[in-house]
Amino acid sequence: MNEMALFINKTAINEETTRLKSHLQQCSDLLSEDEQEPVGRRIDF
Repeated sequence: MNEMALFINKTAINEETTRLKSHLQQCSDLLSEDEQEPVGRRIDF
């Protein structure tokens, strides 16, 4: 039972890490665009 709890906890951390990486990539992509329009409203997770 203890191994199952550790596995579930690790899986939850991996999902959050993946989500954070995705958000950081989206933010980086938006900030590196050459458009003149403000990007603040598009950065909404």
